[in-house]
Amino acid sequence: MESVKKTLLHFIKENGLNIVSDGDWDGIVGSAILVKWCRKLGMNKYSIDFPHPRKVPLLTLSGNIVIELSPSRGYKVESRCILFDHHNFNGVAFLEKDNKIVPIIEYKEDIGSIAELIYHVLEIHDEKLEKLINIINYIDQGKSKEIKEAWRYHKAYLANIDSQGFRLKIFKLIIDEKYEELETIIQEAAKIYDKAQEYVEKIVARSTIIDDRIAVSWYNVDVKFEKIAFREAMFKLEEKYDLVIIAAKRSDNTIERLHLGSYKLDVGKIIEQTLNILKKEGVKGGGKRTAGGIQFPILTIRFDDLDKLINMFDQELNKLDTE
Repeated sequence: MESVKKTLLHFIKENGLNIVSDGDWDGIVGSAILVKWCRKLGMNKYSIDFPHPRKVPLLTLSGNIVIELSPSRGYKVESRCILFDHHNFNGVAFLEKDNKIVPIIEYKEDIGSIAELIYHVLEIHDEKLEKLINIINYIDQGKSKEIKEAWRYHKAYLANIDSQGFRLKIFKLIIDEKYEELETIIQEAAKIYDKAQEYVEKIVARSTIIDDRIAVSWYNVDVKFEKIAFREAMFKLEEKYDLVIIAAKRSDNTIERLHLGSYKLDVGKIIEQTLNILKKEGVKGGGKRTAGGIQFPILTIRFDDLDKLINMFDQELNKLDTE
């Protein structure tokens, strides 16, 4: 790990500590761990950006530390960056101008989250961070309901999923080791999530079932409680159906994003195959085995045309059946 740390230090000294990170829990925690490590080495200046998924394909990166945002997300690399990832690539790598990934170190063993990967790469030993990373691992692996703490943290995030202020507040509290204040914020935010639960059944009730395998529903992106509740609705539907697709519908009846989830199928593979057809239209996306999403930053999809996309997913399921 020493050579990796030296490479990272040299890169930061040359380019500055300018982080662009996925804004989920492990991206936030992983970014905070990196900043804490740099501070201990006397490097206190940094910039941090947790871009909205719609903005990721529009980014041009140069000399950045990129956390859990693989090149498949559609951004442009203008000059060399460093990537921490554990999806398409599991480890630390240079991102070159042509978006080529050049590994610095690759992990063969399982890593629970990007936060855990960064923690190990930097060879940190901190009991409070380890406890937090354990919680984050449950969330990132889709197992947040298995322990109360993870579910509380996940609910807090879901209640603030579009809030950059929430992300930055959490990020700074972790850097400053203000864990009691962090816990207070988590508890209050989780209560907000609980208030949104009446909307879960509404989203489930809207579902259309295709071939007894695919459940399709939607939520209104302009209704805060629906945005909070749709993931819980997905979990409920995933218990019964092979694939769940929920559309984020705008007030003008166009689709902002499709969320896909499954306990049974490789969602990341389904998305990858679908994007092979749609990427020429400016459609971006990605995912892990159990969950993922497709964004429409350029192409406008009308809600009335959703069935055409669903047919594509149905075809991909049929292909999986024959493999």
